[in-house]
Amino acid sequence: MRITNLQRRQLSDVFNNKNLNLLDFEVSGNYQEFKIKFRFDYFSFIVFKKNAEQYQVTVMSVDNTNAGTTVMKWDGVLHRFKLWVTQIKEELDTPSGWETFQSSNYLNSDLEDLNQFFSEDEKKSARQSLTEIKEKLKRN
Repeated sequence: MRITNLQRRQLSDVFNNKNLNLLDFEVSGNYQEFKIKFRFDYFSFIVFKKNAEQYQVTVMSVDNTNAGTTVMKWDGVLHRFKLWVTQIKEELDTPSGWETFQSSNYLNSDLEDLNQFFSEDEKKSARQSLTEIKEKLKRN
């Protein structure tokens, strides 16, 4: 019993149809097993041929670090692999919003200004604002 080259090709076609970069993944396995893992995180998909008709599939998906394992026929393996690849593609293509955070200047100041000590007027203004906030908090 082995995972055939035709079956491996089917998995490869699913992967390539989503335009994922194979260099970002580690692919391994022997005649009875196929493994693919994203190099930079825990996402992985493992197929193990149990007998002539059944395959054990272990998946670590984008939203769950606990591996889920099920036994299914080849059509189920292909379907589950398509779902997994789609999740990976969406995760990698979706910006988190934090990418631009560090490069944005939210204080609208020059770098030199950010490294300066507060002037006496700025200290006085900050104390005044904090006092006002404390008073509002005490009333509520």
